[in-house]
Amino acid sequence: VSSLQMAEYFARDGWKDITVAFPLNYLEADLINRLASQLKLNLCVTAQGTLSHLKDKLNHPVHIYIEIDTGYHRTGIDPKDDKSISNLFSEIASSPNFVFEGFLSHAGHSYKCKTRNHIQHVHDEEVNQMVALREKYKNLFPQLQLSIGDTPSASLCENFYGIDEMRPG
Repeated sequence: VSSLQMAEYFARDGWKDITVAFPLNYLEADLINRLASQLKLNLCVTAQGTLSHLKDKLNHPVHIYIEIDTGYHRTGIDPKDDKSISNLFSEIASSPNFVFEGFLSHAGHSYKCKTRNHIQHVHDEEVNQMVALREKYKNLFPQLQLSIGDTPSASLCENFYGIDEMRPG
């Protein structure tokens, strides 16, 4: 989903595992706690410092995805920015209520592609970057998940090798 309010809507309908694939807003701690008390809540972090503001406000575990910028350049961490990723790992480790789930990306630039080949190229770059991250961190986090999602790639591409979850709109 794209907001905690949308997550709340789906929770009322019985959904028990929801990912908010939009940058975490720590000011919504009350709603985060309410949802996390009812279901497995996956949140997306895009910047250092966000989790530090949230950790003392949580009463229930939340699962954390680090958003990776695979070329859209709207939000997320550069996959080669080891320092920022490491700092986020430290923030996640700072609270027993944070559970590292994995890496999440959105190839939003695929929507501007004019040809199937161009969409395939964007998709292949995204998958390669995400799988490389898994390889890099698999010894620290053997269960880490890779989640990608954009409608053009989900509609036209077939190779999702190494990806655990698709989130097409």
